[in-house]
Amino acid sequence: MSAFGGFFRSDFRISPKEVWNGNTGERLCWNEHPVSSDEDANQCYQSMVRVDRFFQEAFEISPIVDPASGNLMRTDIHHPEAFNQAFWRPGDRRVCCGDCSPEIFSSFAANADMISYEFSDAALYYLSRLDYQFQSGAIHESFSDVLSVMEKHYRTKTQAGAPDANWNVCEGLIRGATLGTSLRSLSHPGFGFRGHPILGNDDQVDHMSSYQVEPLAVDYGGVHKYSGIVNHAFYLAAMQEAGFSWEKIGKIWLFALNHSQHDIDFAGFASKTVQAVNDLEFGERIAGIVANSWSHVGVYIGMTPPLRASEEFPPPSKQRKMQPLFRSSETGLF
Repeated sequence: MSAFGGFFRSDFRISPKEVWNGNTGERLCWNEHPVSSDEDANQCYQSMVRVDRFFQEAFEISPIVDPASGNLMRTDIHHPEAFNQAFWRPGDRRVCCGDCSPEIFSSFAANADMISYEFSDAALYYLSRLDYQFQSGAIHESFSDVLSVMEKHYRTKTQAGAPDANWNVCEGLIRGATLGTSLRSLSHPGFGFRGHPILGNDDQVDHMSSYQVEPLAVDYGGVHKYSGIVNHAFYLAAMQEAGFSWEKIGKIWLFALNHSQHDIDFAGFASKTVQAVNDLEFGERIAGIVANSWSHVGVYIGMTPPLRASEEFPPPSKQRKMQPLFRSSETGLF
């Protein structure tokens, strides 16, 4: 059987790529013209090439699974609607990166991790069935972080157990914090950045003992905050397995995603990852590693999910609003 049960295709080809100036409407870089006078565009385009190579070679799929556009990867930089922001815009099938306040951020478009993160979110738009709310939404959000980190490991050919393995998401993006420059951290959730005068602290948690049911109106039930629990489970599994993060643990996580119902919770997803080990025939050692990684973050197979607040839920993930990186009214961020 296919390692992914038909989830991925094998007849892949290099994806077409374009970088546009979202403010002027000028096309800056594309496959036949990869160099521009705009250095942010050049950095962005090269990051897109590396992201495409990762998805194609590691998982045999294009980051954008959209036959109507020929699987086009498109990024609009200097986007006027994305100041201090970057996001995947599903309606337009493109990543949007705005300019930024230099005292808060470095360039979104020139940050290789950021481009990887946003196209990981784009890939999930096509591949994920998960509702973007509560624990299923946190699993979805975690996949953007996990895929981004795997792409970085693939780019640098770094094994998970190596002393120099980098587990930070969008490292170098944050400026002005007293500690850290990253959006998030898989190895130390909550310590991507600390003590920023405007953004405050990375609010992720790494264990179910810190989990509380959030109102749906608060970040769709805390999808960013509690994705740290899933992130850390992945980190622990990959570290203990000690190989390349995408070769076994990454495949296990993606196989589990393919077999998850839309409203799955953490315990249900943990069970899916252990079952994936068996389906992929990775053996008892890996099954033990995966199960232990979940127990270390307080997630146990068969545990009763927490009660949700009684309120109407929004539509599933494919109809959700664009999700920004931060949620701070002080910076104009959402």
